[in-house]
Amino acid sequence: MSRVSKTIKNAKVTTFFFFITSAIGFYSRSIFLSRLGDDFIGLTATLQSFLSFLNLAELGIGSAMAFALYKSLFKNDYDRLNELLTLIGYLYKKIGKIVLFGGLLLSLFFPFIFKDTTISLVVIYYVFYVCLFSTLLNYFFNYYLIILQTDQKGYIPTAYLQISHITKICLQIAVLYFSNSFILFTTIELITLTIYNILIHKKIKKEYPWIKFFNKGNKTLLTENKGIIAKVKQMFVHRISGFILKSTDNIVIFSFVNLQSVAYINNYYIITGSAAALLSNFVTGTGAAVGSLVAEDDRIKIQKVFWELMSLQHYIGGLLFIGLYYGINPVIGLWLGEQYIMEPHIVTLILVNVYIDKMCAPITNFINAYGIFHDVWAPITEGVLNLLISIVLAYYFGISGVLIGTFISVSLITLGWKPFFLYKNGFKKPVFLYWIGFFKLLLSFIAAFMLCKFLISSFININQESWILLLVSLTQVGIIILIVYSSIMYLVNPGFRELATRILKIIINAFK
Repeated sequence: MSRVSKTIKNAKVTTFFFFITSAIGFYSRSIFLSRLGDDFIGLTATLQSFLSFLNLAELGIGSAMAFALYKSLFKNDYDRLNELLTLIGYLYKKIGKIVLFGGLLLSLFFPFIFKDTTISLVVIYYVFYVCLFSTLLNYFFNYYLIILQTDQKGYIPTAYLQISHITKICLQIAVLYFSNSFILFTTIELITLTIYNILIHKKIKKEYPWIKFFNKGNKTLLTENKGIIAKVKQMFVHRISGFILKSTDNIVIFSFVNLQSVAYINNYYIITGSAAALLSNFVTGTGAAVGSLVAEDDRIKIQKVFWELMSLQHYIGGLLFIGLYYGINPVIGLWLGEQYIMEPHIVTLILVNVYIDKMCAPITNFINAYGIFHDVWAPITEGVLNLLISIVLAYYFGISGVLIGTFISVSLITLGWKPFFLYKNGFKKPVFLYWIGFFKLLLSFIAAFMLCKFLISSFININQESWILLLVSLTQVGIIILIVYSSIMYLVNPGFRELATRILKIIINAFK
């Protein structure tokens, strides 16, 4: 199966489950908030952030190993693949023990960390240990999932995971109709997760019969793969930055504001995450496809694909920003109630960070594919800046300060430094070529946003009286955005024009 075919299959499976899980997720969120309360929902988000900190011990093994797996898969070198999987298993089991010890140690401080919450410590410990157990399953048993992702077969774990997730949510909703037990609610998650892990492991054994499962690794593997281990160490630093950027926000908000605010902002993240997942289905699996492309080392083709992905990700980020700018608060108001709507400036900051995250995705994918992680100063700087600025500004401005901290640090390092690093060490080309294309894409977005804002304010009245009327209003908004933004992108950006032309040909041929 070709890279394009695998990418399309990943997109089909992800899109299919997206609509099901989104409908169930939005329905269940309102039930969970009303039955379990804002504090419990905020608690689970905070505990997940603590676990993300513990997962720093993972060291970025998966990302560092991926570039080596790409080459071996491309050559069908099964002996080398088994050696790499054995090394991954050896490292993951060592790390799993560290995570287990760290989790137990961290839990000793819960009476002090959560001294002001009304939720029982028994519940807090139980929820945390269930989350910890789910993390340890991946370290000790299902690290083989990396081969599916590398081989662009992410649709397989997606299908299994989403079926498990849907089952879990339905059971939890049923339980809450009869009991508001936090323990029973969390136990369902434990059971469904265990079943998922058993089933996916059996599927991997069937899909890759050549894998020698549970080979016992040893220190000899470390000395024989010093180059990979060096990259693992470099990725550790990058993981720290990723954690600080994505996981400390909840902790800082909890520390400087309250648990309810964590729940409030995560309501917005659910919507932005769901919308991003829907649009990103078109690029599902492209990370692995890029790895395979780089392994071929066709420089002209690499540049062509890079700018196609850049234009596509800018387009997706722009659609998300403009669409959610008009739709997210009305949806929150009808879905959960007016009391859950946050201030406009907070919403704008959330959407700006979503847009930046999308536009940076191709840079990250190509850096990972080339296996160039030696700029360890960059993630350290980014992480320290983000944390310090977020803490200082959170003291004065609350949630807005945290979001501004993320914006400043990402703008300086991910937007500023990473393109230079990729062009110098990966593409071997002058970076001004990147900035010419980048500003074309950015100006296309700004022009589209200004024109859409004028047209929508002039001709559209967003009706929030019912879901049907809101859907009609947002559909009208969406049509304007698609026509305006697509037209500007097509006229101004060659990468988008080439990609759109190719997609249209595929659609026409499919109908023929």
